[in-house]
Amino acid sequence: MKLTKMKFDEEKMAEECGELIESKDLTTCKPKGVGVFSYNDGPPAAGGGVGMFLWFKDWRELYQFLANYFIASGPGPSEDDHERVFGIAWEIFNDLSEGKIQRDEAFGRINTAAKNYAQIEWWGTFKELCEGQGEFEKKVRQHCLRSADGKMGSAEKKKLMEAIAEYGF
Repeated sequence: MKLTKMKFDEEKMAEECGELIESKDLTTCKPKGVGVFSYNDGPPAAGGGVGMFLWFKDWRELYQFLANYFIASGPGPSEDDHERVFGIAWEIFNDLSEGKIQRDEAFGRINTAAKNYAQIEWWGTFKELCEGQGEFEKKVRQHCLRSADGKMGSAEKKKLMEAIAEYGF
């Protein structure tokens, strides 16, 4: 399904992004939805390295949000044409939403296009975060639960859901 493209206005988009995250409570884990962990890829003085989980009801909602706000969420190099980078990233998210490319391929393409703006470190379901054996999933579980083995009951899952709201800050 084709995404809806916003008119590029970096300042307005950055402001709206923060407002949407807060108003839609996107940092609260949606165990039946999908999430993304991304971070600012700018210099440390501009918030580089700071990241957060965002959670959505489904993949299309996640793609739509990232297509419109991912580039504006990081300041990017002042000498870059930010609107051009936005257009490249938007097309990748749109191709992903339309099924023209798979998530694995899109992951690398997006991070290459968005270098020095923002980076996606992980995306998937809460179940994948709980059980996945990738480096990121293990790192998050180790940090939040002091265990990376992926075997957890409902109490551990609840603790993880609460802890990831603050993870990355």
